[in-house]
Amino acid sequence: MQKTPEGLFVEPILILDDHAAILGCIGDMLRFENYSVLEASTGLQAIEISKKCGPLSLFVTDVSLPDGSGIDIALRLVALYPELPVLVISGNPMDWWASKDVSNFSRFPPNNVDFLEKPFSASELYMRVRNLIGRRSQRNEAA
Repeated sequence: MQKTPEGLFVEPILILDDHAAILGCIGDMLRFENYSVLEASTGLQAIEISKKCGPLSLFVTDVSLPDGSGIDIALRLVALYPELPVLVISGNPMDWWASKDVSNFSRFPPNNVDFLEKPFSASELYMRVRNLIGRRSQRNEAA
């Protein structure tokens, strides 16, 4: 969690999507809900941003990227930050994913990952984001 100059706490969220319009739209929706949003259009950029900005409250990623799989990038980030929750988004149902992506998706702790199929509503996105960040906060309070 980061603190604003006004003393408010904001949850930093990193979004990875190779489509600029989708990346901007998700970013705008989350900013409207007062999240601190970081955007990346490649897997390498997402990893670099995460290393520079410090602990994230959530990583949102598309599955299919030109430079690899968003799930592979998410696993690399979770290796760096084990408590990082992940929201995977895709225009394809899970049944259509590559078998490697399905297998890797199951490697995340069940309470630390969720899947949202495109197209989705703003309210569905907000609910999934709040749930994932809320579970993380509950785990940190219990520790």
